Amino acid sequence: MKVVAEKILILDRGNVELALPRDWTVKPDPAGFLRLEDGTEECLLEASYMAPPPIPPGEFDVSERLRRVLETSPDGRGAPVTRVDRGDLRLAWADYPYESDDPKRGRRRPARGRWLIAENGRFQALLTFYYWVDDAAWAVPAWERIVATLRLGFGEQLRSPLEHWSMREPG
Repeated sequence: MKVVAEKILILDRGNVELALPRDWTVKPDPAGFLRLEDGTEECLLEASYMAPPPIPPGEFDVSERLRRVLETSPDGRGAPVTRVDRGDLRLAWADYPYESDDPKRGRRRPARGRWLIAENGRFQALLTFYYWVDDAAWAVPAWERIVATLRLGFGEQLRSPLEHWSMREPG
């Protein structure tokens, strides 16, 4: 089994966290989200989060929110939505095909997009992931690991990143 070195991305002093492969870069985008790119710049993950106002029970669960977002995208419209509950975290995600211009190769190529909304009643995160179809063998496992490590907090912020579990000395 190959062990991949990771780095932990901590947002808002611990209210959102996820693990990324160590060679990925993290850059803020002026539009208000983070751009996370692999070392080869062949796939892109965009991440944002917010603390929405309380949503009344029974109104627009995480799956319905994602369906409504997907309706705004011609490529994502009608994509099947998968919902997963993981403890206090509720996730809904969809995967869809599209074609895009590849500036490195100078032609259009088949690609995939994945959108995910995660929420825990206090915070909501939106992840969008784009990759070339022929990179699926490594891009999809990277996405799955990132999603598996995604955590949302409950507003108890760390005073310093050094308080995070990943920075503490073992034992």
